[in-house]
Amino acid sequence: MDKPVLPAARLSCPQCNNALEIGEDVERFARARCGTEYVVNRAGGIITLTPAAELLQKESAEEAARRRLAYQVDQLEKDIETEMNRYVAGMPAYQRLRFDYARLGKINFIFVGIVNEKSLQDAFRSLTIADVDRLIEYYSRNPDSPTGDYLKRLRGLMAALKEKREQLGTR
Repeated sequence: MDKPVLPAARLSCPQCNNALEIGEDVERFARARCGTEYVVNRAGGIITLTPAAELLQKESAEEAARRRLAYQVDQLEKDIETEMNRYVAGMPAYQRLRFDYARLGKINFIFVGIVNEKSLQDAFRSLTIADVDRLIEYYSRNPDSPTGDYLKRLRGLMAALKEKREQLGTR
């Protein structure tokens, strides 16, 4: 059976006060006369109009903030990957820290000399801020070590990433 056709609702345009008719299937429209775009709201038999620009502005601000945070998280993750491969005292950091991974229990001391590249990279990626803090403490005994400065820079990136992920609501 066909759905009965309801008469169009008659309203005045909030922008230019001219009459308009809104059919039952209309959800959004733009006025030819004043150029305003509206979203039609229907609730409890009442029809109201909201300028689309208001809705877009609110959604856009929230969405823009979320996109900005997501971009910052992505950039920080890339920066940390770059740090993993940064040369510290003649070798990539993830390799230089092999004894530190063992010290932290990330790899077995027995295998420190023969552990493969992927395992070293995985150990680097598994470092937590607390792990890096422990290593900074360890390297603070030798202020001339480039590794201590490197770890402080890495810790700053990790802390910023953690904060941005929390703001974004991701882990």
